Amino acid sequence: AARPADPPHKGEGETRTFASPLARRIAREAGVDVSAVTGTGPHGRVVKADVEAAIAGGGAQAAPAAKAAPAGAPAPAVKAMSDDQVLKLFEQGSYDLVPHDNMRKTIARRLVEAKTTIPHFYLTLDCELDALLALRTQINAAAPVKKTDKGEAPAYKLSVNDMVI
Repeated sequence: AARPADPPHKGEGETRTFASPLARRIAREAGVDVSAVTGTGPHGRVVKADVEAAIAGGGAQAAPAAKAAPAGAPAPAVKAMSDDQVLKLFEQGSYDLVPHDNMRKTIARRLVEAKTTIPHFYLTLDCELDALLALRTQINAAAPVKKTDKGEAPAYKLSVNDMVI
C-alpha cells in the first residue's frame, strides 16, 4: 500500500499550529484559518470553543502570543504569590515566619507547577473503619515506652494513614 505523502514542511520562522481535529474540521468548514485563531487549550492549543468564538466574532482572531512562542517551548510558568501577599492573608502574629531553604523552594515550585499543568480529578469513597481504628488503638497501646528529653513517649505511634498504606 502506498504511504500518504508527508505534509509540506513549514518555512523558516514559521511554527506549527496545534489544534484539535474537531477544531480543524469546524474551521475548514467555516473557512477560518486555524493559524489565525488564538488557542485557549493546553499549551495554546486551538479547541472547538476557540474556533466557534472566531466564527461568532466575524473572523479569526489574531494570535500574537501563539506565534511568538516556538512550538517546542514549555508552557509559561504561573506567577506565584509573593511572601508579602501570602502573609496578608493571615492575621499578624498567628504564624511563625521560618525562612525557606532551597529544598523547600524547589518543592513549592514543583508542587505549584504540577497543580497548574497536570489535570487533576478527585475520588471520594466512604469506608467503615471501626475495626481498623480498634486495631490501631490496640497496637499503639502495646508500644514500648521510651524516655526522652520531654519525658516518656511511646517508641512508635501508628496513624490511620500507616494502616491504609
